[in-house]
Amino acid sequence: MWWASHRLFGARPGYFRLDLQILDRVQLAQADALVLPSRFESLGIVLLEAWQVGTPVLVPNTNPVTAGQVRRSGGGVAYERESFADALGAVLDAGKTMGARGREWVRSECSWQAFGERLERLVMLAAVPGVAGAQGQGPVGAAAALRKAV
Repeated sequence: MWWASHRLFGARPGYFRLDLQILDRVQLAQADALVLPSRFESLGIVLLEAWQVGTPVLVPNTNPVTAGQVRRSGGGVAYERESFADALGAVLDAGKTMGARGREWVRSECSWQAFGERLERLVMLAAVPGVAGAQGQGPVGAAAALRKAV
């Protein structure tokens, strides 16, 4: 994981490798971007922490979990290895705008209230007549039955 900050080294960005160090919220909020290059991370909590303080993130496009969350949140960029510099430039050019989108996504999608509402919908869907009968129709039929039920 890497984080970049212009604030620590004047006009030139400084990049720091974090191995076993723990970032506090102040350091994370001061960073211009957080880079989580893992191809295997399944929702790095550090992404949510970065977004909570308005810091945009960069994740590899080869990780469908974190790349999908970045796309849904608008809180950063999922990059291709060859275009990392362009992706970092886009995040730095956007300033904290992407981080603010990520913060709003965390508030709306990752709160206890949001989790509770989704769980309640899932329980209700399981109890809706007709949805279970769509099982023999394959994934497309089941998806159509779920859409009608909601």
